[in-house]
Parts: sequence; structure tokens; C-alpha cells
Amino acid sequence: MHPALPGEIHWVSGNQAHIVEDECILCGMCFMVCPQNAKIIRDDVDKARALIASGQPVYASIAPSFVANYDGATIKSMEKALKILGFAGAEETALGATIVKTRYEQILEKGEQDVVISTCCHSVNTLVQKYYPNLVGCLADVVSPMQAHCAKLKKSIPGQKPCLSGPASPKGRGGEIPRDSGLRADVRGAFPVAL
Repeated sequence: MHPALPGEIHWVSGNQAHIVEDECILCGMCFMVCPQNAKIIRDDVDKARALIASGQPVYASIAPSFVANYDGATIKSMEKALKILGFAGAEETALGATIVKTRYEQILEKGEQDVVISTCCHSVNTLVQKYYPNLVGCLADVVSPMQAHCAKLKKSIPGQKPCLSGPASPKGRGGEIPRDSGLRADVRGAFPVAL
């Protein structure tokens, strides 16, 4: 077991550990350290199948970490495999990182903030909001690469439904971004499906 971090609060009852939801920062460490493997990774394969079956074009946003899981795979080979499964196409989520990088450059160039805390990770945002509220003003007004890529997909391919495939599923309870997350309404619930 590793040292406790803020947000890794739990209590034990009847020999069972429980996460205190109000104190959770959605970091996923409970999944990593649970000795009973009681925590599971979100799996929306059935939702993805239903979206594909609906006839709507479904695009996969693939986290760059796919190369660690599939030896020799490229984005082209992943897209080919996903098309066989019924997806309309696939792109790397990293394309959103370029959009995000540009926004951070603008913030720094214009001197919009003296101190900038990156908001690419919802767990960091939640940690700051819950445990360091005096730093909330330092959080950059920038969406995550995942959200930026989703917005790009929705703009360039109207009517399509994006699916995220990667280790950082859409954050929030049940995979949805909570209304009080501080994120704009147009990026909340950006990915209806996480694979």
C-alpha cells in the first residue's frame, strides 16, 4: 500500500473498505491498490455497440497509450480494426493536445495569469477544488486534450458520436463530468462512451 494522498479517504466497515465519495478526487488509485480487485474499470462496450447499431457515425478517439498495449500497432492499423468493428473512423486523442497547447501559449503570451495550474487532468482540478480552494483562481481556463479532441470531432464531423478509448475515461461519477466541475456546458459529457 502507498502513503495516503488527499482524496484517498476510505473507511472500513465489516472488513470492507469504502470510498468517501465527497472526498474522492477520481484519481483511480483505489483501482490500482485494491487487494480484492473489487474496483473495475468503466466498460462501455455495450453502449458503443448500441451507438454503432443506431446507424449514427461513431468515431473513436484513441489515447496515445494504445501503443503500449498493442505491439506494433499504429493509428492506421487501429483505425482499420475499429472500422471492421463498425466505427466510422478513429483519431488519436493527442490531436486535442495541440489545441490545448495553443491555448496555454495564449495564456502565457498575454499574461492572463501569474500562476497557471494545468487543467488537463480532472483529478488535479478536483484535488485543487476540494483541498486547495485558495488556488482555484490559478486553474487555467482550458479544457483537457480529450475534451478538445471531442469538440474538434463534433465540429468537423457533424452528427457523429465520439467514443474515448484510453486509460483516462471521461471523468466524474459514472463517467460523466459533474455540473459543478467548473467545465463549460459544451464540454461536459463530451464522450458518451468510454472503451
